[in-house]
Amino acid sequence: MATPEIFCTKCRTTNNHDTASTKCKSPWPFYEDQWCDRCSESTHETAKCKKKLEPKEPICKTCGHEGAHRTNICGLKLNTAYDNAERNERLRQWTKSRYLAQIELDNNAAAPNNRASASGTSDNQSISKRAEKRAAAANTSILPNRSAPGASFAGPSRSAGSTSIPGNADKPDKLTITQVLGYEKPTLTPEKQVKEDWAKDNLALAKFSTSSKKEKNASQIQANFFPIKFNKLPTGQDLDVRKYRIELGPIKNNENITSREKATPDETPPSRETKRVLIEQLLHTHHRPSAEIWTSDYLSHIVSVGNLYNDFTSTDIGAAYSVPHSRTGRPGDGDQIVWTMLVYEGQLNKAGLEKYVDPSDDREPNYYPEEDLRILNLISWKNINVREPKWRGGLVGNTFFPETQVKGSSLELPYSLTPAAGAKQLKDWKSDPEKFIQANAQKPKVYLVKTGFFTSVRPGNGSVLLNVNASTSVFYPEITLQDWMRRRCPGKGAFPRHVLKELLTLKVTFEGDNKTHRAGKKRGIVGFSDKNVSETVFDLHGQQTKVLKHMQNTYKLKFDKDAACVNLGSRADPRWYPADKLHIVEWQHVRRQLDDAYKPLMLGIATRTPEKNKALIKQNALQHIGLTGEASFWKLFGLEVAKDFVALDNRCLKPVDLIFGNGRLGGKTRESGNATWNMFDVVKPRGSGFYTIGNNGNPTLHMIIVSPRDGKKDKEWLKTNFAEGLFLGVLKNYGFSFKDTLVETVPGSTVRAKLGASLNAAHTALGLPNFVLVQLPWADRVDSPSKNRIYSHIKWWGDCDRGVATVCVTPEKLGKAAGPDLKLMGNLCLKINFKTGGTNHLVNGLSIMSDTMVLGADVTHPAGDVDDTCPSMAGIVATYNDHHAHYLASARLQPNRTEFIANLNDMVFERLLKYQSKQKKLPKHLLFYRDGVSESQYGMVRKEELPQIEGACRRVLAMPGGNKLTMPLITLVVVGKRHHARFYPKVEPEDKNKNLPSGTVVDKALVAPKQFNFYLQSHDSPLGTARSAHYVVIENQSNYKAEQLQHVTNELCFMGSRATHGLSVCVPARYADILCDRLREYMKPVLDNDGVVDSPPTDVDNYKQRAVQVLAKDSRVWGEGRKSRTVSGEGRKNPWHPNLDEVMFYL
Repeated sequence: MATPEIFCTKCRTTNNHDTASTKCKSPWPFYEDQWCDRCSESTHETAKCKKKLEPKEPICKTCGHEGAHRTNICGLKLNTAYDNAERNERLRQWTKSRYLAQIELDNNAAAPNNRASASGTSDNQSISKRAEKRAAAANTSILPNRSAPGASFAGPSRSAGSTSIPGNADKPDKLTITQVLGYEKPTLTPEKQVKEDWAKDNLALAKFSTSSKKEKNASQIQANFFPIKFNKLPTGQDLDVRKYRIELGPIKNNENITSREKATPDETPPSRETKRVLIEQLLHTHHRPSAEIWTSDYLSHIVSVGNLYNDFTSTDIGAAYSVPHSRTGRPGDGDQIVWTMLVYEGQLNKAGLEKYVDPSDDREPNYYPEEDLRILNLISWKNINVREPKWRGGLVGNTFFPETQVKGSSLELPYSLTPAAGAKQLKDWKSDPEKFIQANAQKPKVYLVKTGFFTSVRPGNGSVLLNVNASTSVFYPEITLQDWMRRRCPGKGAFPRHVLKELLTLKVTFEGDNKTHRAGKKRGIVGFSDKNVSETVFDLHGQQTKVLKHMQNTYKLKFDKDAACVNLGSRADPRWYPADKLHIVEWQHVRRQLDDAYKPLMLGIATRTPEKNKALIKQNALQHIGLTGEASFWKLFGLEVAKDFVALDNRCLKPVDLIFGNGRLGGKTRESGNATWNMFDVVKPRGSGFYTIGNNGNPTLHMIIVSPRDGKKDKEWLKTNFAEGLFLGVLKNYGFSFKDTLVETVPGSTVRAKLGASLNAAHTALGLPNFVLVQLPWADRVDSPSKNRIYSHIKWWGDCDRGVATVCVTPEKLGKAAGPDLKLMGNLCLKINFKTGGTNHLVNGLSIMSDTMVLGADVTHPAGDVDDTCPSMAGIVATYNDHHAHYLASARLQPNRTEFIANLNDMVFERLLKYQSKQKKLPKHLLFYRDGVSESQYGMVRKEELPQIEGACRRVLAMPGGNKLTMPLITLVVVGKRHHARFYPKVEPEDKNKNLPSGTVVDKALVAPKQFNFYLQSHDSPLGTARSAHYVVIENQSNYKAEQLQHVTNELCFMGSRATHGLSVCVPARYADILCDRLREYMKPVLDNDGVVDSPPTDVDNYKQRAVQVLAKDSRVWGEGRKSRTVSGEGRKNPWHPNLDEVMFYL
């Protein structure tokens, strides 16, 4: 078969290059002598071509040619600087329809008494379009007839995304800056447009409300915020800070790519690292800014005082400038020209931002502060982003990690730790950090713990604030990948799956690149071969070749024949490399949870008292963001930042009173402050601990031991020594009627079906009880990942397959409880009680509105290394009476990474029906706490979820008899936990570890302006610095006042059924979070494997939806609608057994 010929319609040559290639330096033929760019016929131009081209190529909106370039860098754009001859020569190279349209536009502009309309450009554009249509309609043959190319011509072969450059500019004499007229801002993708709309909805929330109550003799507290003031520039001029957007032009690859995914042979979007290098060269080598004061993030934006360049003459927002610069190309190709655009986005709107944070002003409806805050955030990192001299350290999102760490703020975690060894090392480190570091200095390291600092400029109620917080993260050491893998998993055996999964996407460099043009190139790990480099083969020019042999023939390096074989290409087109010659790139943080063995040390260094946290920020953060010394860069931009933490008056809510089985427990009788109690102290004077005792319908406590060390001995110890000798007596003190115990043992298995069959047999042998206490395997019998899988299988078996409530406990904990540890015993009793339908305690005088249903909701997503069709999971919990102690659940699968709750209507409807069946009426109020939402998604909740809640209410009203019911009033509150606001005692307390008391509320100076929001610290925090929850009211139909909602929310934090302390977030939000954790246990077989549905993803959205449908009916994970679960002829959508519908089994 003959190779199709390639034809260029510019220079009319064959088999050299196509029209889209930048190799062609010829000008376009004049319009009367042009061919169609798509099919090369002479009877029409591209806009009228009937030939379909896949993938589609863009047609330039200026000149009308297809595929050669994008509109915003068209080399044939007209410029007022051109004389008539030059302008006419450019214009005649346009297609005929575009040429005639422009001529008519020129004639209209030159006509007598032709005034410029108020709409200006838009009028001209409409004239142009009308003229173009008339020209096309009047010419059945737009192009003159000419002889077509030879019969062998098969049409041009194009590369998607290739771009030409203005004029004959592949190697211009000067890299000059020129304004681009008629520039059009790139159209937002549908996904980005939706998020932009959500961002605007962020400001349409419930109106600001704050408590009017003032504390007598209130003490002052501090917060990790620094107020920002706007001043004049040092020259005395008014503030003139400007922002420019960087649109980096397409670049050619520095290596030949044949079929790698998401890449074309000619051009690809640059990586973040490449962007940084190119923009650094642009700003420091090719075009140093004219402005004396400027800064950049070297990714997307530049901020300057005044004009960035003297050539930037236009002050119109959206004015675009072409700023060409060179990049080193492949050997033999010479330098490439990168055509970058700098687009002016406007000045810092000082007046608008000051008005926005002013409590006395109403919000300006057309002002959105995000762009001004972006400018200030970019300025705050001027020292960190600077390239001359280069700042040293690591960057993770909005957090910077200085290379020089303050003493005691970093640690190297040694390899091959066991949980027991990890706990011991934590103890050694706490007693003498320096001695610990010296003792472990020579041991191979597997993780590096570093302390960094998060910063964010945010609006406060009264001022703009800079938020600074200490943050701890774990990084990989800068060693070879093979060394790291062997340190992590000593021995000669295969590497565990969870370790290989941890390394996916990790960036490495290849030692063989060092003496080539690819030196230092960073590649991401895609996967691993199940064989080493000596055994793995690949296809090389049609022959099966071993990776090791190919490497030895290609590079003059010594390779380890047993090294792991790593894929740095793609799944479709693997590129294999030996792990012993791959070097881990520095400052890469660990994205997955650490194994249990490493957690103690990690948490030990991350846990800092309020005083230590304040000191760390002052000693090591402020110098990097220009808040130390007199010569601060902030002044150069006309800004002034306070150098000490902001101070404010403390306000504290009254302690919460609890009701137990035989009376009240007031706040003053609690230990360690206001928010903690010991159940043994509750039981001892009263003889009955819980408000109501669960009824499991059986006086026998049933237990199952999974994977015993010695079946007979373990069974005897659990039954005789632990249960009958101690635990049954404790249970009796709490009011339970257990009189006997039965114990069965089962072998452990990480295979769900196999373990489920063993548990079924044990459950049958026990007499099919509705509650079972399960002892998990000993820590020395299974590794941490296997233990986690066994736990998930047990929970799936009990919840979804058998309909049995379970409490799982480790043998180590049981041994400690038998100590005896009465507090641990009490916690076990808590779980047994609510799992069997009991109520542990109530809040005395709960101040919530009557006839209220309290709800909580959350969404959880698969990890990034799981197939992107794997569904996300959403769950809600809701009360059904005025006690608000029991929260029943609903759950659904939804397409991968869907950020809002897709089936919220259905789940709320389900909960409303349950409330109605219990109370014979609908609630008057819905108090809905939404967990798991970031600040940028408040508008999403309002726009996507609030209508679903209202729709669920209307569905109930539309049912028979619903016309007698009243639409509930909805109060929707977002619960934020992942913020960086921290509050400290202003005066160092006698107990240096002490946090602020439970009940601390902040709702004035530091909260977001123009919104109903507050911070609440509802818990005691004996370790570290307390993190208050941030509550943001999206909708307030019930008209809660600030103080009223704060009290209700605080009281709900004390309703936790499985804890003897106030929670850090309110119970409905916490329970929804725990429910989502349980849903992950059901889905663990899917989450632990790549791939979900077998068929190819031709339509990604439909593919994701099909994955949801398939897994929802898969009885091994979710299994909705089984015949055994059918209720009233309608298939169930919740994954758990109907036996558990009215039990808080998920806790």
